Amino acid sequence: MKKIFLTVLVACVALSMSAQSSKLDITGVWKGSLNYLGSSLDLYYSISTTEDGISATLSVPSQGVMNFHIDTARFDGLTLLLAEKRLGSSFKGVYAMNGFLGTFTQNGADIPVTFVRGEIPLPNRPQTPQAPFPYKEEEVFFHNPHANIDLAGTLTIPEGKGPFKAVVLISGSGFQDRNEEIMNHKPFWVIADYLSRNGIAVLRYDDRGVGRSEGSPEGATTEILSYDARAAVHYLSCRDEIDAVGLAGHSEGGIIAFMVAAREAENVDFVISLAGTGVSGAEVLLSQQKAIAKANSIPQADIARMETINGKLYDMILSSKANDTTLHNSMVDYLTSLSMPKGQAESSVKSLTNTWMYYFLKYSPQEDISKIKVPILAINGTNDLQVIANINLPKIEDAAGKGGNDNVTIKYMQGLNHLFQHCTSGNPSEYANIEETFSPKVLDIIKEWIISL
Repeated sequence: MKKIFLTVLVACVALSMSAQSSKLDITGVWKGSLNYLGSSLDLYYSISTTEDGISATLSVPSQGVMNFHIDTARFDGLTLLLAEKRLGSSFKGVYAMNGFLGTFTQNGADIPVTFVRGEIPLPNRPQTPQAPFPYKEEEVFFHNPHANIDLAGTLTIPEGKGPFKAVVLISGSGFQDRNEEIMNHKPFWVIADYLSRNGIAVLRYDDRGVGRSEGSPEGATTEILSYDARAAVHYLSCRDEIDAVGLAGHSEGGIIAFMVAAREAENVDFVISLAGTGVSGAEVLLSQQKAIAKANSIPQADIARMETINGKLYDMILSSKANDTTLHNSMVDYLTSLSMPKGQAESSVKSLTNTWMYYFLKYSPQEDISKIKVPILAINGTNDLQVIANINLPKIEDAAGKGGNDNVTIKYMQGLNHLFQHCTSGNPSEYANIEETFSPKVLDIIKEWIISL
C-alpha cells in the first residue's frame, strides 16, 4: 500500500513539474561555454516558437558559424533536445536553476555544459556598406536553362547614362548568399558597393538553393555550378545599360570564372581571379593542409604522415576512371591497413568521394585558362594558407601564356589572407576576429584595372 502511494506521489510531483515547466518561455538566445581539452568555445542557440513547437539555430561566432539550422528541436516542458545532421552535433539537457543542464555531443565526444540566457556578440564590421547609396540597386532574377532554375541577385548600377562595364561576382566553395557572407563579413557587398560608386555595375547572386535562388546544391560539381554564372553573364549581356561583362570569382569562384570564360568567348570581356587556383584540386588541398597544420603547430612528423596518407588517397582518386564501389573499397582497405577502424575509414572515404569533392580533386583549370583570350587579373594574398599564392599564380600565368594570352596581370598582395584581410598568420581561425572585410588596396586595384580595359 505504501509502495502504491509512493508511486502515485512521484507521478503527481512529475506532472506538477511538467505542468509548471510547460509554461516556460524559452524563446531567445541561450549561451553555453564548452570546456574541452584545455580550450573554451562559446555556443549560442537561438530558439523561437512555431505552430508545431519550437525551432532553433546554432551560432559559434569565433568560428564564423551563424544561424546554422537545427534539424531537430524539441522541448517537453522539462527536457530540451537540439540536434543537427551536417555538423553531427546535439545538445540534450533539463531545465533547472534558470538554465539548461546537459551534454553537448559531437564526433563521439560528450561534454557537460550549461546553457543560460545570453546575447550573441556582434563583431565590428566597419566596411559593411551603409545607406544612402549613390547608385541604383535592383533585385533581379535570371534563368539557368541548363538546370531549369531561376537565380536571384542584386544588380547595382552607377548613376548616369552609361553604358557601363559590369562584373559578375562568383562565390567560393560552400553555398552562400549574394554577399558571400562569412563570419559576419560581407565581402561581395563591400566589392559591389565600391565598384558601383566608381562607375562599374555589379551583379552578385545567391548560390542555388540559398536565399531567393531556386535549385539544390545537392550533387552539384564545380562544372554544374558554372552554368549558374553563365546564366548571369547572359542576363547582363541583354541589359541596354551594360556594354562589357566580366567575371570575378573568389576561390572556387575563380575556377568557375575560368570555365565560363573559356566557353563563352563572345560574351565574356575580362576575368578576375581572387584567390583562385591554377593547379588541380588535389594539389590545392595537399598544400592547404600542410600550411594550416604548420600554422597550428602540428608536429612535423604528424604533418608528413598526413601528407603521405592524403597523397595516396588523392592519387587513387586521380587515377580512377569512375567514382564507384571499386574505388571506394580500395580506399577503405588502404585506411584500415593503417589500423584505422573500418567505420571511421568508411566515413572518411565517403567525404572524399562525394560528387563535389571527387570532381574538385581531379579537375585542373590549366586547359580552360589556356583557352581564354580576354584580359586576366589574378590576385592572391601571400598569407593565404588555403590557396597558396606562389604555387597557384605562376601556374595561372603559365597556362595563359601557353594559350597565347599575354594580357595577364599577376598580383601578390603582401600580408593578406584568403579573404584578402590584413592578418598575422593567415590561419583561418583568425578570420572572424579581424575587423577588416576586404583590403581597400585590392578594391582599388580591381577598379583601376577594369577602368583601364
